[in-house]
Amino acid sequence: MFSSYLDDQYTEVDLNEILKAFETETPKEELENRIRIELETNREPDAAVLQMMDRVEQRLLLSIRKEHIPVKKVRNLLPWFSGVAAAVLLIGFAWWSWFGNLNKRVVKDNVYGYANDVLPGGNKATLILSDGRSVELDKDKTALQELDGTEIAVKDGLLVYEGSTGNPGEKVLMNTLVVPKGGSYELSLPDGSRVWVNASSVLRFPTRFSGTERRVFVEEGEAYFEVAKNADMPFRVQIGKATVQALGTQFNVNLAEPQGMRATLAEGSILVSSLGKSVKLVPGQEAILSAPGTDFLVRKVDVEQVTAWKDGYFYFKNDRFEQIMKEVADWYGLKLQYEGIIPQSLYTGSLDRNAKLSEVLEMLKSISPAKFEIDGQKLIIDFK
Repeated sequence: MFSSYLDDQYTEVDLNEILKAFETETPKEELENRIRIELETNREPDAAVLQMMDRVEQRLLLSIRKEHIPVKKVRNLLPWFSGVAAAVLLIGFAWWSWFGNLNKRVVKDNVYGYANDVLPGGNKATLILSDGRSVELDKDKTALQELDGTEIAVKDGLLVYEGSTGNPGEKVLMNTLVVPKGGSYELSLPDGSRVWVNASSVLRFPTRFSGTERRVFVEEGEAYFEVAKNADMPFRVQIGKATVQALGTQFNVNLAEPQGMRATLAEGSILVSSLGKSVKLVPGQEAILSAPGTDFLVRKVDVEQVTAWKDGYFYFKNDRFEQIMKEVADWYGLKLQYEGIIPQSLYTGSLDRNAKLSEVLEMLKSISPAKFEIDGQKLIIDFK
């Protein structure tokens, strides 16, 4: 059962059997016993058992990300995991809370003849506080307070962190901003730096900056930074195995690209580094890291195209159809279904992100051979 689960050859019955371990009072011991039975070993401690337990933990996290585990099961898993794993589970639960509300944006289409229409994304996000509390940020004028006294204000799609009463020696608390499909959110960090977080993205950051640096973490997706100057405390963005350092600048980072991590400089200067290798960028350049340990690819880019999402519009320039539809799907909360052979042509154009889905599709029909069908929030793209 566990072997088939780890090899992606499992059935729904297998998964439910594994999850039953987390419904007991001692899930770790129950899971260990079940793995021992499957491996036919009674030795304690057993390296093979411990290794499989670790692999099952990682596989469960992947299942959550892919929406295979029912929402009600997520809370049962929380006490068993710790550290980063627990944070991922909380993030997964935040995703689900948003996915469940996506159908509220499905409306009638009285113009173009589609079965229905979908409203554009907006200011939507979930804030996960240091104690695990999650707060939906789709409502105006919310006031929050962290355990260290940090005041958090929410108004008109802006999350603002104000002065903390914490002492210099106290532990720095971390918060996580989860932006779902169909959402985006703007954040003012404790130092006054501004961050725009795109759809399908996760940003982790401290409630206050202390020590010799200001460091935040882009765990998934894309974010644009406008960094407040402070030469005595460098600002660093951790993106997987790479780090982007700035001393008062504006740049975009993206983990959602097929080729890997991408950092694009709009203004100022940044130093991008990973595993002992680094490169310094000037405005209009971007650095791409396809995999940890490889060399950076540095090239000139159209910064407007990269940062258009932050300014409220789509901007495509010699892009393949699949890339265009990925951006559209993230913003409108869509599941895509392709039929026929996708053309390899390149397309250029711009669109208002505040438009309804039907308006976007009509423009895409005018420049491509695609035919579209909207089925709830599933978009069928036909090239037959």
